[in-house]
Amino acid sequence: MRPVSEYPAVVLKPGREKPVRQRHPWIFSGAIEAIAPAASDGEIVDVHDAQGAFLARGYLNRRSQIQVRLLTWDAAERIDAGFWQRRVAAALAMRATLPEVQGCTALRLINAESDFLPGLTVDRYGDFLVLQAGTL
Repeated sequence: MRPVSEYPAVVLKPGREKPVRQRHPWIFSGAIEAIAPAASDGEIVDVHDAQGAFLARGYLNRRSQIQVRLLTWDAAERIDAGFWQRRVAAALAMRATLPEVQGCTALRLINAESDFLPGLTVDRYGDFLVLQAGTL
């Protein structure tokens, strides 16, 4: 029996959980057995294996071959404002440690899956930031 969650469920086909367990950040349409009917594109969903065990949490896009982009593999981690703040802060803190970016006026501040923020890129050009959300 699946634990109750505040997020709609996506259930994988039997045997399709290995990439998720290995922390691959995408779930392709062919791996999915069922999606909760009430789940909307852009909504946070929980991903379960065929037996109902929690695997990961991400956001849904039924119109893409990559139907779920994973955000966390921790069932206790809520996707709320604090989640996004922590992820952005971690990306910026990592870049602050790189000597080659010190004093740069043009650089990528957030690099999508590489910063565990699937589909989101943020570039800095002088005093301007350019945000691209390339998944919905």
